[in-house]
Amino acid sequence: MKSLMLFTAALLAVGVTGSSCATKKQVRAEVDRRVSTVEGRVETVEGRMGEAEETSQRTSSELRRLEEETRAGLSDAKGRADAARSTAESAEGKSDQLAQEVSRIDSRIADFDKYVFARQSTVYFQTGKWELSSQAMADLDALARSIEDREGYRIEIQGFTDATGSHELNERLSQWRAEATLRYLVERHEIPVFRVGLIGLGSNKPVSDNRTSRGRAENRRVEIRLYANPASRKGDEIAPQARPARVSKDQ
Repeated sequence: MKSLMLFTAALLAVGVTGSSCATKKQVRAEVDRRVSTVEGRVETVEGRMGEAEETSQRTSSELRRLEEETRAGLSDAKGRADAARSTAESAEGKSDQLAQEVSRIDSRIADFDKYVFARQSTVYFQTGKWELSSQAMADLDALARSIEDREGYRIEIQGFTDATGSHELNERLSQWRAEATLRYLVERHEIPVFRVGLIGLGSNKPVSDNRTSRGRAENRRVEIRLYANPASRKGDEIAPQARPARVSKDQ
């Protein structure tokens, strides 16, 4: 306002000195006109300044809102990132445990076909016979008791004869002796058939001299070998059995 008054005074001074013939009324009219023009311009400027101030305030408010939303978004993103990191670490730990379990299972699966020799029993027969003697039955009973608490095992049965008789007869006789042994284990002790393999080998693989009666008695035999799987459930250890004592010549 002070600037406006100074401007007005200047205009009056200019008007008075510029024309000595002008009347006071004319001077005042001119001054009023110019003041009115200036005031209109001032009002226009003030209006624009008010609009600019309002715009500035709205902009500041919008910036504050955006800043708050940005901070909230960053905080939420950080929380999600922390949760994701925690989930990833937990999943990694479970993955390691699973890998260890898979490795352990793979190791057991690999051992399923690995059987180690555990013990052997040998039963003997009379000449030309395949019936089991009471001693043979007792030996098979002892073998069966040793595997009562085991799950993984295999039994191998091999039948033999002495050198008496023809090759064809000895092949059949050795097979019958092996089958008689298997039948006893299955019927008396319920040994699963799938765990047993048998073969008759005739007079092959003699363990004694067929020229003597004692040697022939030792060759008329069935050998039962037990193989255990280390991956199976552990029971009592099966103690290895020493080779049976020599049989008498009348057996």
